[in-house]
Amino acid sequence: MFEIKNSQGQATSELDKLKAEKDTLVRQRVCMLKTSIRFTALKFEIKESLSEEIVNTNDAVQRMQGRIVQSPDRIKKRISQMTLDAADEKRNIAANEAKARDLQAKVNALVIIEKVCF
Repeated sequence: MFEIKNSQGQATSELDKLKAEKDTLVRQRVCMLKTSIRFTALKFEIKESLSEEIVNTNDAVQRMQGRIVQSPDRIKKRISQMTLDAADEKRNIAANEAKARDLQAKVNALVIIEKVCF
């Protein structure tokens, strides 16, 4: 009988240890679940942030691509043509200014002739 009581005491002691271990494991599991939930939320925030950053980067790339010259030879030809056009316009302006000075001189001469004659 003493052996049974001793065995029962050891079994009870072992049961108490196992219950304490179970409680510890349950608390650890709850803690791990909470941590897992926080990590999941953080992962979602990071995904959202990265998605937004990707969209912003794509927009920046598209804006920069719009500024890149697609046909440099065509642009060079246009610049050359614009240079020639500007030179022609300068010559036309110089010729028109010379003509205007010549006509102004003739008008001045006519004004003097009118004053002398009349």
